[in-house]
Amino acid sequence: VQMKEIRRIQVANGPGMTMFGPDGRYAFVCSSFTPELAVIDVASHQIAKHMPQDSPFCPNIAVSPENDEVWITLKDVGKVQVYSAKPPFGQKALLETGPITNHVNFVNNHNGRFAYVTVGGLGAVKVFRRGSAPELVATIPVGDLPHGIWQSGDGSRVYVALENGVQAVVIDTLTNRVIADVPIGQTSQALVYVPNAVPNGPGTD
Repeated sequence: VQMKEIRRIQVANGPGMTMFGPDGRYAFVCSSFTPELAVIDVASHQIAKHMPQDSPFCPNIAVSPENDEVWITLKDVGKVQVYSAKPPFGQKALLETGPITNHVNFVNNHNGRFAYVTVGGLGAVKVFRRGSAPELVATIPVGDLPHGIWQSGDGSRVYVALENGVQAVVIDTLTNRVIADVPIGQTSQALVYVPNAVPNGPGTD
């Protein structure tokens, strides 16, 4: 297979991250230099809408598993902006989260539907109940400069990488308490949890 560029889609200066909705119909591209979020129609490769970001610096973006919301973090102003993931893609909420707001990810469990946000300057993860008006339900101290965050496949755990630590912190999502530390090394900024990556054996081979 010959890997070569086949087209370019012009977006605002400084595209920071691209995430697709679960149905693959739209791609959402935030910017790290320009206060603008682009929505791209995947089939036509055309920009369906330009939406304003509340600040120019977005390091992370996530689309909800129900394909109804897009959450972006705004690191320079300590906020999270929430949009509808469906036309006409309007803003749903602007949340004050705290200094060095880094990453966001989603968890669904018996308690409801939630967004987990790492706030580096507070050394904490903030948990918001998702809905028409997102509600802060927990602030979990985790350690020095939490950055990347990812949920387990079943939604029972959240794993948080500490940029100024040497471990990932494990949060039980039903109690919103830290239950373990996993040594992973220094300056961790992101992580991915892969369900059933090793279906047999101890996983150390």
